[in-house]
Amino acid sequence: MSNEENIISDIELAFEDNRLAMRLFGEFDQNLAMIEQRFNIRANPRGNHIILKGESAKISQAQRVLASLYAQLEEGNDIASADIDAMIRMVEQTDSQLSLPNIAKKSHIKMSRISTRKAIIIARSPAQDAYMRALKQNDIIFGVGPAGTGKTYLAVACAISMLERDEVSRIILSRPAVEAGERLGFLPGDMKERSIHIFARFMMRFLI
Repeated sequence: MSNEENIISDIELAFEDNRLAMRLFGEFDQNLAMIEQRFNIRANPRGNHIILKGESAKISQAQRVLASLYAQLEEGNDIASADIDAMIRMVEQTDSQLSLPNIAKKSHIKMSRISTRKAIIIARSPAQDAYMRALKQNDIIFGVGPAGTGKTYLAVACAISMLERDEVSRIILSRPAVEAGERLGFLPGDMKERSIHIFARFMMRFLI
């Protein structure tokens, strides 16, 4: 970390809509407390203003988190502790990847989302954000990564969203001839029956 990042500084932010500012700060300022703890800074709200004090690099990150969450509120979306945690991780991971192509530090981050009748799925990391954008922009996508990172979940969510909007007429489930090596826990039947069971479970989650 450079000397500039270690400099203690403070900055005052102002949010135009008092009502949204109150929702941003959270009941009893609990959202601000979460941001304070994660970035090791001080956040002092005054009406629709807030003063941030701490290391310059952390202040910059906290400012972008708050701006991104406020923009989410302006769009009519709610924010919960999970959204704040996701936005903090998004900002931190984006900063750690600034040397990669097409990654730039922005004043606020707009996370990709997939809307279905039952739920709105929001990206929880830069990798998920890129994956969701790719799903919307391309006909064929290869998702590679560890188990549990959302590859199948997001792909199914995107397919269901497209089906609901009549962008596709049906969803075709294909399966590998052999297992991919992932342990999915106990499921009855052979590989074909298990694949159908997994897909049906996703469909029920989004459509019921």
